[in-house]
Amino acid sequence: MPTDEFAPDSPSLVSAACIQCGSQHEVARFCPACGAEQPEGGARASTDPLIGHTLAARYRITGLIKAGGMGRVYRGTQLLLDRTVAIKVVHPELLSTEQVVERFMQEARALSRLNHPNIVSIYDFGRDDTSVKPQLFIVMELLGGVELESLVQKGPLPISQAADIAKQVLSGLAEAHDQGTTHRDLKPENVMLETVRGGGVQVKLIDFGIAKGEGPRKITKSGQIIGTPYYMAPEQILGRTATNACDIYSVGVLMFEMLTGSLPFDCESPEKYMEHQVTATTPDPRDVAPHLGIPTGLAEAVVRCLSKCPEDRFQDAESLIAVINASLAMWSSAPTPSVRPTEPPLIDLHAHSLSLGLIAETQPPESGLARRISWSGDLLAAKESSVIWGARGTGRSWVQAQACDSASADGDLVITISAMLPPANQVGYSNLRRMLRALTGRSVGQLLDSTLSEAAPEIIEGLGIVFGDEGLALPKRDSTRDAVAQTFAWGLQQATARAGGHNLVLAIDDLDLLDAVSSLAVCDYLAREPIPGVTLLLTSLEPLPEAAPGRVVNRELRAVGAESVERVFGPEVQQLVGSEHDVEPLYVERLTAWRADTRKSDTPPPSSLGGLIEWRVQTLSPPLMRAIQVVSVTGATSVENMLALLGAGGDVVKAVTGLVDMGLLTLADGMVSVTHQIIAETALRLAPTGAIESLHSKAADVLEESGGSTELYAYHAIRGRPDLGAFLVVEECARLRQSRGDLEGAIEVLREGMDAARHLMMRGEMDTATMGLAIFGRKLGTVLLKAGRIDEAQGVLLETLDLTSPVSSARALVLEQLGVAAQIRRNSDKARCLFIDSVAVARQLDDAALMARLNKLLQGLDAPSSFEISKHPVTNLSSGMPAPNQSQARLRMQLLVVDDDPVLSRAIGRSLRSRGYVVRTVSSYEEADRERGPYVCVICDVNLPDGDGLALARSLHERGVVDKIVFFSGPDDPEVRRQAEELGTFVPKGDGLVAVELVLDAVMRVSRPPVSVQEEPSL
Repeated sequence: MPTDEFAPDSPSLVSAACIQCGSQHEVARFCPACGAEQPEGGARASTDPLIGHTLAARYRITGLIKAGGMGRVYRGTQLLLDRTVAIKVVHPELLSTEQVVERFMQEARALSRLNHPNIVSIYDFGRDDTSVKPQLFIVMELLGGVELESLVQKGPLPISQAADIAKQVLSGLAEAHDQGTTHRDLKPENVMLETVRGGGVQVKLIDFGIAKGEGPRKITKSGQIIGTPYYMAPEQILGRTATNACDIYSVGVLMFEMLTGSLPFDCESPEKYMEHQVTATTPDPRDVAPHLGIPTGLAEAVVRCLSKCPEDRFQDAESLIAVINASLAMWSSAPTPSVRPTEPPLIDLHAHSLSLGLIAETQPPESGLARRISWSGDLLAAKESSVIWGARGTGRSWVQAQACDSASADGDLVITISAMLPPANQVGYSNLRRMLRALTGRSVGQLLDSTLSEAAPEIIEGLGIVFGDEGLALPKRDSTRDAVAQTFAWGLQQATARAGGHNLVLAIDDLDLLDAVSSLAVCDYLAREPIPGVTLLLTSLEPLPEAAPGRVVNRELRAVGAESVERVFGPEVQQLVGSEHDVEPLYVERLTAWRADTRKSDTPPPSSLGGLIEWRVQTLSPPLMRAIQVVSVTGATSVENMLALLGAGGDVVKAVTGLVDMGLLTLADGMVSVTHQIIAETALRLAPTGAIESLHSKAADVLEESGGSTELYAYHAIRGRPDLGAFLVVEECARLRQSRGDLEGAIEVLREGMDAARHLMMRGEMDTATMGLAIFGRKLGTVLLKAGRIDEAQGVLLETLDLTSPVSSARALVLEQLGVAAQIRRNSDKARCLFIDSVAVARQLDDAALMARLNKLLQGLDAPSSFEISKHPVTNLSSGMPAPNQSQARLRMQLLVVDDDPVLSRAIGRSLRSRGYVVRTVSSYEEADRERGPYVCVICDVNLPDGDGLALARSLHERGVVDKIVFFSGPDDPEVRRQAEELGTFVPKGDGLVAVELVLDAVMRVSRPPVSVQEEPSL
């Protein structure tokens, strides 16, 4: 029998951390604190320098689980989510070259995309350089089950159990093989059996050949065999490349061992065993264990798996699963007991919600649920705006609905708005647009009609801000927020006129999920004198700070007690809940569903709402799991978009139907969404990181193709494919939010950009990461200065300065902003030094425009700082450009981009389109030479694959095809630069993203951008 690859490093180790609860204890089979079974081995914390260390500022290592030849597996905590995880760290001495590190990153990235319940989920991977030695690591879900090895050591398994374990192993392999990944080291120690709540066992494949690459780049010790000899295919033993057929052979060995209790060959040494694998005839399992009654079909399948020639084995995992199913059907007419629980029966959770309300109405006043009914009546009786706040699942929406029903019965006009779920709430004004349409009863076209007779000019301006151009820039004043607040109040007045003498109730569910500028409009209204006859009824996770005491009443909604649970659901459910603490009504609903699905199990239920939802999501079949992941990534989406992201045809429709029946998704007006945000958060938290990144990337592709919202595109692009294009659109998103007065929103998206760049650095993509950190750091520092957060701004700018090259535009610009920060603090001497340093860099770059701006700053040091700090927590940041008039709004200015780099030209085109330009991109001299224009400007690469960009631009200008020219070139040739500057503006490509930004600035200088139509969030 093979020994565990991971053996304790020393027999003197006597202490270990429990893999379940983390407590330190003497090495033993079971943890004395929680009773969880422990793996063999362990380590005294003081002997391992990584224990207590934080990897990549994200994961704190708390204890060693096991160690072996390839690396160590630790127990750790993911700090951001406070989640317990397993962390595999590869031995540093195995990382001999950068090529090896690159190979590790490639394979880790591939494994992180494997998205299947029978494969351990990879949450993250990367390189940590903060330790004494650089560490390559993989973060994955922590498993608390047992290895298949512990079962087969005890003898043969029941036939039905062995078959179901094999099918689950094959199901996971099918996913891996479809994604182009071969396990390469399948053995009982790498098959984990996890106990599932409610009964049954789920297989998890672990330890794919991540550190066992092929050829000269393989991460192995000298002379080490790739794989475990007892389970290796003959071609692996002979040193040939491992293929999917090798995994099928390993499954054959696993099945042989599970069915017979022994390996196919009985040899005195591993070397002799490998010789038999290559040359000896494979025995039939029925001959080895004739007394066990192994079905003929299963035995023949095992023998075929163990064929010496790969072509003679099953060619894919699905074929073998089909043969196993057919063999079991012939072996027994009775249904085969499943190791993994079948899909739980569908239940109507809405019926439980309904009963919660109907029964509560009959309860005496002391009942917790009955008090909520009385409470909802009190909310509107005082005619005061109220916030119903409390934890998730406490029934905030239900209480709000009861109050609204009561108001409607009294004849009041009730308008209900439910906040758009993430990520749709990334789009500024998206919720306010819905409110204004509902309040006024008008369409977007009617609201934008400039002849709106009853609206004052400032209201028309506010409607233009909310419904108009994404890039609309107001004059430089704090008026955007005020104009939007007045427009919201005007909408409320319009609704009161429609109420026919009755009161108006505007109910907003989940105020905390509104987009930032819509939320500000509501809060600004509440801080002002209320409109007579108008009541706002809001729900939120947190109470609303009272900007105007007495105008808003915060009412906390808490969990319900055991007595209420017993009266509504009966003593059986109350017994499951217990009486130790109050619970959320949503927890009781989900608990009832759990009880219906696991009626025959004695397993205690999860003790929290999150635990119940996690159990529900974990038990979904792969098609349903993928469907709910798509909806969780995109928010409300159509079935058509789901088909575009999954490409699974009818399976998507079937999956959506099943998830709707389970109460996890809703389908209304052709749009699919989760029934509660906590479901989406759970699905994303449990999913492999690569699978979610892939969905974000596909969503970004859909939005780019359809011309969707800049903010949504930025949200998906930075999470799915953080490259130059994503960085540019994040910068554009920050600019857009500043133009609306949403400084906090701009800060948030720039921080996300910096986090994405840091993550790229952790994964070894240093050039892209450094470029992103440089641009986002400077931008973030600038916005923090505008927000008056000087200390934060200086910290970010100093961090960014360390990342810039000594002679670069990025360094000059960061020095400039540090000088501005010093000027704000009235430290003129320090500001002067920083400005002079920036001038020195600009002079080396021969950047006349930057030198002129810096000299102006130096001249103004003795005058009061002209840098405008926000008066509001969030205020307007204008580009300084006058607001476009109506004729400018209709103008469509055309630009031509000529560059053979598709990523670069696409990124520049996207940024310019978001500013309202019509952009035509071509990749060659020949294509551009056929253009007839007219174009207001051409952005042209000097070095084109089929001609000279200088000559092309000169020809286009002389023929009147283009007016202005911006050259975007590679290495700085003085003669090329001189000629380019004679014709137009020259920007060197060598400075990465900053250079792209300079291209955009150059275009903005030679032309004034128009406005574009603002779209509703899509996808």
